[in-house]
Amino acid sequence: MSDESLRELRRKHNEERKDEMSSLINFMMGLAKRDCFPSDKLIRIMDKNSRVQEYQFEFANPWYVSEPVSTVQNASVILDGETIGSEHLALVIREQKIPIEVARTFHELWWGFAEIARISINPAAIQEIVAGSLVDMELHFDMRTTMNYGVKDNLAQYVLSKKLEVE
Repeated sequence: MSDESLRELRRKHNEERKDEMSSLINFMMGLAKRDCFPSDKLIRIMDKNSRVQEYQFEFANPWYVSEPVSTVQNASVILDGETIGSEHLALVIREQKIPIEVARTFHELWWGFAEIARISINPAAIQEIVAGSLVDMELHFDMRTTMNYGVKDNLAQYVLSKKLEVE
Protein backbone atom coordinates (compact mmCIF):
# COMPACT_ATOMS: atom_id res chain seq x y z
CA MET A 1 0.00 0.00 0.00
CA SER A 2 1.43 3.38 -0.93
CA ASP A 3 1.97 6.18 1.57
CA GLU A 4 -0.66 8.22 -0.26
CA SER A 5 -3.25 5.42 0.01
CA LEU A 6 -2.49 4.99 3.70
CA ARG A 7 -2.88 8.74 4.30
CA GLU A 8 -6.22 8.69 2.48
CA LEU A 9 -7.45 5.77 4.63
CA ARG A 10 -6.41 7.59 7.81
CA ARG A 11 -8.08 10.80 6.68
CA LYS A 12 -11.31 8.95 5.91
CA HIS A 13 -11.18 7.11 9.24
CA ASN A 14 -10.64 10.39 11.13
CA GLU A 15 -13.57 12.03 9.35
CA GLU A 16 -15.85 9.10 10.23
CA ARG A 17 -14.64 9.13 13.84
CA LYS A 18 -15.28 12.87 14.07
CA ASP A 19 -18.91 12.34 12.97
CA GLU A 20 -19.31 9.43 15.41
CA MET A 21 -17.87 11.46 18.28
CA SER A 22 -20.03 14.45 17.40
CA SER A 23 -23.08 12.20 17.61
CA LEU A 24 -21.91 10.84 20.97
CA ILE A 25 -21.41 14.32 22.39
CA ASN A 26 -24.83 15.46 21.16
CA PHE A 27 -26.33 12.34 22.73
CA MET A 28 -24.53 13.00 26.03
CA MET A 29 -25.66 16.65 26.08
CA GLY A 30 -29.23 15.50 25.52
CA LEU A 31 -29.02 13.06 28.42
CA ALA A 32 -27.56 15.78 30.62
CA LYS A 33 -30.47 18.09 29.86
CA ARG A 34 -32.85 15.30 30.79
CA ASP A 35 -31.10 13.73 33.80
CA CYS A 36 -28.85 16.23 35.57
CA PHE A 37 -31.46 17.88 37.79
CA PRO A 38 -33.10 15.25 40.01
CA SER A 39 -34.93 17.99 41.90
CA ASP A 40 -36.57 21.25 40.95
CA LYS A 41 -35.69 22.88 44.30
CA LEU A 42 -33.28 25.65 45.21
CA ILE A 43 -32.77 25.09 48.91
CA ARG A 44 -31.96 27.92 51.29
CA ILE A 45 -29.59 26.67 53.99
CA MET A 46 -30.11 28.79 57.09
CA ASP A 47 -27.73 29.40 59.99
CA LYS A 48 -28.81 29.35 63.64
CA ASN A 49 -29.79 33.04 63.41
CA SER A 50 -32.15 32.35 60.47
CA ARG A 51 -29.87 34.02 57.96
CA VAL A 52 -29.22 32.43 54.60
CA GLN A 53 -25.89 30.63 54.84
CA GLU A 54 -25.96 29.32 51.26
CA TYR A 55 -28.25 28.15 48.47
CA GLN A 56 -27.97 24.66 47.00
CA PHE A 57 -29.46 22.65 44.18
CA GLU A 58 -28.95 19.00 43.27
CA PHE A 59 -26.90 18.13 40.23
CA ALA A 60 -26.13 14.63 38.93
CA ASN A 61 -22.87 13.78 37.20
CA PRO A 62 -23.58 14.60 33.54
CA TRP A 63 -20.99 12.23 32.09
CA TYR A 64 -21.66 8.57 31.35
CA VAL A 65 -18.86 7.24 33.55
CA SER A 66 -17.41 8.08 36.94
CA GLU A 67 -14.87 10.87 36.78
CA PRO A 68 -12.43 12.42 39.22
CA VAL A 69 -13.66 15.77 40.52
CA SER A 70 -10.59 17.26 38.82
CA THR A 71 -12.42 16.99 35.48
CA VAL A 72 -14.62 19.90 36.62
CA GLN A 73 -12.94 22.89 35.03
CA ASN A 74 -15.38 25.74 35.51
CA ALA A 75 -18.95 26.63 36.32
CA SER A 76 -21.20 29.63 36.53
CA VAL A 77 -24.87 30.04 37.35
CA ILE A 78 -27.36 32.58 36.12
CA LEU A 79 -30.35 33.07 38.43
CA ASP A 80 -33.12 35.26 37.01
CA GLY A 81 -30.56 36.97 34.77
CA GLU A 82 -28.00 37.53 37.55
CA THR A 83 -24.64 35.86 36.82
CA ILE A 84 -22.82 34.11 39.65
CA GLY A 85 -19.20 33.34 38.87
CA SER A 86 -17.19 30.28 39.87
CA GLU A 87 -15.62 32.12 42.81
CA HIS A 88 -19.03 31.93 44.54
CA LEU A 89 -19.76 28.27 43.73
CA ALA A 90 -18.78 24.96 45.24
CA LEU A 91 -19.45 21.32 44.43
CA VAL A 92 -20.72 19.41 47.46
CA ILE A 93 -20.16 15.70 47.04
CA ARG A 94 -20.59 13.22 49.89
CA GLU A 95 -20.63 16.18 52.31
CA GLN A 96 -17.27 17.45 51.05
CA LYS A 97 -17.49 21.04 49.84
CA ILE A 98 -15.02 21.76 47.06
CA PRO A 99 -14.85 25.29 45.65
CA ILE A 100 -15.24 25.18 41.87
CA GLU A 101 -12.00 27.10 41.47
CA VAL A 102 -10.02 24.31 43.21
CA ALA A 103 -11.99 21.35 41.83
CA ARG A 104 -9.58 20.88 38.92
CA THR A 105 -6.83 20.06 41.42
CA PHE A 106 -8.95 17.57 43.37
CA HIS A 107 -7.81 14.24 41.89
CA GLU A 108 -8.49 11.96 44.88
CA LEU A 109 -12.28 12.12 44.93
CA TRP A 110 -14.29 10.47 42.17
CA TRP A 111 -17.78 11.62 41.20
CA GLY A 112 -19.78 8.51 40.37
CA PHE A 113 -21.86 7.97 37.28
CA ALA A 114 -25.24 9.68 37.88
CA GLU A 115 -24.22 10.38 41.49
CA ILE A 116 -26.09 13.33 42.89
CA ALA A 117 -23.98 16.13 44.24
CA ARG A 118 -25.09 19.65 45.03
CA ILE A 119 -23.99 22.99 43.69
CA SER A 120 -23.58 25.49 46.53
CA ILE A 121 -24.02 29.22 45.93
CA ASN A 122 -22.59 31.83 48.28
CA PRO A 123 -25.50 34.17 49.14
CA ALA A 124 -23.17 37.19 49.09
CA ALA A 125 -23.12 36.83 45.29
CA ILE A 126 -26.86 37.43 44.83
CA GLN A 127 -29.85 39.22 46.29
CA GLU A 128 -31.76 37.17 48.85
CA ILE A 129 -34.38 34.98 47.19
CA VAL A 130 -37.77 34.61 48.81
CA ALA A 131 -38.94 31.14 49.80
CA GLY A 132 -41.79 29.93 47.62
CA SER A 133 -40.72 31.91 44.59
CA LEU A 134 -39.68 30.42 41.25
CA VAL A 135 -36.35 31.28 39.69
CA ASP A 136 -34.99 30.64 36.23
CA MET A 137 -31.61 28.97 36.61
CA GLU A 138 -29.05 28.41 33.88
CA LEU A 139 -25.96 26.38 34.69
CA HIS A 140 -22.80 26.63 32.59
CA PHE A 141 -20.68 23.62 33.54
CA ASP A 142 -17.40 22.60 31.92
CA MET A 143 -15.84 19.16 32.34
CA ARG A 144 -12.56 18.00 30.85
CA THR A 145 -12.94 14.62 29.21
CA THR A 146 -10.48 11.93 30.27
CA MET A 147 -10.18 10.59 26.74
CA ASN A 148 -10.27 12.29 23.37
CA TYR A 149 -13.89 12.11 22.25
CA GLY A 150 -13.40 14.58 19.42
CA VAL A 151 -14.57 17.40 21.67
CA LYS A 152 -12.81 20.69 21.08
CA ASP A 153 -10.01 21.09 23.65
CA ASN A 154 -11.29 17.92 25.40
CA LEU A 155 -13.85 20.11 27.19
CA ALA A 156 -17.52 19.14 27.42
CA GLN A 157 -19.32 22.43 27.91
CA TYR A 158 -22.84 22.09 29.25
CA VAL A 159 -25.42 24.85 29.24
CA LEU A 160 -28.41 23.54 31.17
CA SER A 161 -31.49 25.37 32.37
CA LYS A 162 -34.21 24.63 34.87
CA LYS A 163 -36.96 26.47 36.68
CA LEU A 164 -36.38 26.02 40.44
CA GLU A 165 -38.70 26.57 43.36
CA VAL A 166 -37.02 28.21 46.34
CA GLU A 167 -37.44 26.32 49.62
